[in-house]
Amino acid sequence: GSPTFASLLVPLLRQWKTPLHEFQADVLGSALQRVNVRESTAAHVQILADALSLAQTNEQCEMAMEALGRAGDKMELAQLVAVPEVVRRLALGLARVATVTGDCGRVCEALLDIVERLVAVMAETRAQPARRDSRGKGGRWPGEVLASGMDQGVRLTPLHIECLKMCLLSKRRDLYTRAAASVVTAQFDSVGSMVAHRARSVMTYYLYAGMVCVGVGDTQRAMRMWQAVFALPSKHASAIQIAAYKRLTLVELEVSGKRARLAPFFAASHARTIESHAIGYVALAEAFAARTMAGVVAKMREMREALVSDGNLGLADRVLHMAPAHFVRRVGRAYARLSVGRLVELTGFTAHPLAARGDACAVLAQYIREMNDPAVALVDAAQGAAPRDAIVQFADPAATAAAALSPADRTRREELWAALLAEKAQEAEALRCRLVAIDRHLALTKENITSSRDQPTAT
Repeated sequence: GSPTFASLLVPLLRQWKTPLHEFQADVLGSALQRVNVRESTAAHVQILADALSLAQTNEQCEMAMEALGRAGDKMELAQLVAVPEVVRRLALGLARVATVTGDCGRVCEALLDIVERLVAVMAETRAQPARRDSRGKGGRWPGEVLASGMDQGVRLTPLHIECLKMCLLSKRRDLYTRAAASVVTAQFDSVGSMVAHRARSVMTYYLYAGMVCVGVGDTQRAMRMWQAVFALPSKHASAIQIAAYKRLTLVELEVSGKRARLAPFFAASHARTIESHAIGYVALAEAFAARTMAGVVAKMREMREALVSDGNLGLADRVLHMAPAHFVRRVGRAYARLSVGRLVELTGFTAHPLAARGDACAVLAQYIREMNDPAVALVDAAQGAAPRDAIVQFADPAATAAAALSPADRTRREELWAALLAEKAQEAEALRCRLVAIDRHLALTKENITSSRDQPTAT
């Protein structure tokens, strides 16, 4: 625990050989007592990681977790940055404890505490002045953000990935909300050197982050997270990308009823490979383009086993529940006014599982009320009339959306548009000045002067 020991900590841990060949409570307690947590956090965490990895019973796991909890507030997490291997071992040890005890929630809580404090410590390095190169110019060096030696600012660590994984396995909404607010929203400055396989780690992080976002109902952010999985350059399509594409397809169908499209910069050969491994999902998206939802329901039943094995059954149920809304809105593009009975025929609502609850027309009328969409208004039939005689009126979605805004929202939207137009005008003016400067520079070049003299003059 002395400063001398702390100064020799990094070379010692680079050649670390654990003294614990089996879990022994007295050896663990003695080792932790000899190491000062604040002065030698990395050594303390290394001992705890070994204990977590060697624990065989619930009692041993409980002892190691309690030791980790007691040291949590005293850790100087900045010391862990110098020894990335310690962070990796801690993540593996906590994953093993979750496997032994089956209590993923507690492991997730411990990881959230560590990750939140670690992100705060890393964020402090952002305020440091940018280093200068040999020519005295400030700013980051080319490729510094993605370089393995870039260890400034907030970086991705194995603890981030393991935290999101434990959060998903715990199936606790409170942990989903906490992880979405702290771990998912972290703004990374670089990948850093703490993760062993950088590309795979980044893709895994964004895959898990998107799943957490879906758990808290933030589908738009989930789609952005899954699109980021395809932003990394690669020679081959990845299994992580295939899993992200399947989920992206389902969420896109839930939100818009359309097929998910990958970014234009993504290699077409990789896209074809990914789609070939997600044929059922592509066929489901194509079924949404049909006139009725009978094909969607049939494809869902056919894919049930694949959805269960992929862990996407919950997303598929949400897609199936939103299918009538998309088909009803599609009918509204061609009709301004329609009876519910006719709408049932055009959409094929009788094939939907909701129709089995009773009269299809009455069920669809109630579904339209619950949609709460200003562009799809249900006019109740006269008293004593059949539900199929009720009238559905369709309106322009853009017009109804603008009409539904409050005066404060309209003012806020106008201010945002004004700021955006002003920003675009500044960009256009800067571009014009740049073009004028380039034109003047080219006019003074030797090649331009020579070619101007060679041209014949008008007589």
